[in-house]
Amino acid sequence: MRAVATWCVQHRRTVILTWLGALIVVSILGALAGSAYTNTFSLPNTQSTDAIHLLQAVSPKVAGDVEQVVFESTNGAKITNVVTVRHIKEDLAKISKIDHVTSIVSPLSSAGAAQINKSGTVAFASVTFD
Repeated sequence: MRAVATWCVQHRRTVILTWLGALIVVSILGALAGSAYTNTFSLPNTQSTDAIHLLQAVSPKVAGDVEQVVFESTNGAKITNVVTVRHIKEDLAKISKIDHVTSIVSPLSSAGAAQINKSGTVAFASVTFD
């Protein structure tokens, strides 16, 4: 190991240029390879797939993924505070404009009233995608 370290110190410019060259080559190869990321998954001929297909045929607005957006008030204020309500409504309006959003159950609505914690400082909205 000492011999390698000694050689690297004596030839430090060569070592640095080699490492820089390797970094550049790996970066270029990574960029050329691209990304094969995909967010699709299927299990054909299963009961769950059959259920999804049935749900999509009968009620497509609720057949997609459901995500939760969590809101937390600051300084111990309640979610129902006028300022907090305004911010939540603004955020949900922006979310509703996102492609593939089919419905949103707001914690401020009667349907989402159970989506607020007991202390009233944290709530979530359910966002359904197609």
